[in-house]
Amino acid sequence: MTTSLVEQSVVFLVTGTSIDVNSILADSRVHNWFNNSVGGDGLVSVSDFEHYNGDGTYTSNPLLRIDVIVSSAFAATMLLDIPGLRTSFPNFTIATWGSAVTYGT
Repeated sequence: MTTSLVEQSVVFLVTGTSIDVNSILADSRVHNWFNNSVGGDGLVSVSDFEHYNGDGTYTSNPLLRIDVIVSSAFAATMLLDIPGLRTSFPNFTIATWGSAVTYGT
């Protein structure tokens, strides 16, 4: 049995040298994403976003990425969370996108 789902990704980008992952993961909207994902699971990764300055140098900024597998209806709900998250985390650029996936065998 297979199910059509969405792999929804949300990134939090901040200008600075560090990112407080725990404060983002503690947000009730983010809890809800994991509660509504397949198996209650998600992928959380921290990496660097590189900006090319045009003079041969780069500026590194920390980036937090959350990926969850959810229904298409819930993916739409996640999109509605973004404006509130931008208010709660005003120092972050928050972006999201999704891709259709087939789950199961």
